[in-house]
Amino acid sequence: MLDYQNDPLLGTALDYWEQARGASFAPCRADIKAAQFRAQLRHMQFIDVVGDGAGTLRFRYRMMGTKLIENFGCEFAGKFVEDLFDGKKRSFLNGLYDGVCDARRPMFVHCHYRAIKGLVFKSDRLYFPLSEDGEAVTMIMGVLLFQSPYSFAGEWSSADVVVDSVLKDIVPAPAN
Repeated sequence: MLDYQNDPLLGTALDYWEQARGASFAPCRADIKAAQFRAQLRHMQFIDVVGDGAGTLRFRYRMMGTKLIENFGCEFAGKFVEDLFDGKKRSFLNGLYDGVCDARRPMFVHCHYRAIKGLVFKSDRLYFPLSEDGEAVTMIMGVLLFQSPYSFAGEWSSADVVVDSVLKDIVPAPAN
């Protein structure tokens, strides 16, 4: 598993998020400056957190980096999780995003996948809460890295992907 705190992309994003949030539990979207994320931009996504007034959250993709579009094989922007996925994939993603909202802290996720044609790959992801009101998570910023010995661009977004294992870890707050 990746040491995300020392990874040049994930660790740098985590350090910047910690600085941007200041005394708040999370920074707002305007605090995230693209110039600070030049290396990560291709690997980033922003996800709107949409409440229904009854406590159920929905997640709509706002922006996808070019590397993610290449890997997933399509653009997710403007679509909700349920527009793109069903069954286990939908439950898996909604669970991750709900977890970030509940914890109000970044979440590190390491996944091992099997895709069509026997392709095997791994992903390391950091999801960061953002808040416009200082109270609730209103957006999630993700930085996703994929590792595979194969060229799998777009192929694994099919329904034939199986998540073999998942390791999730809420990133602890830094010691003061």
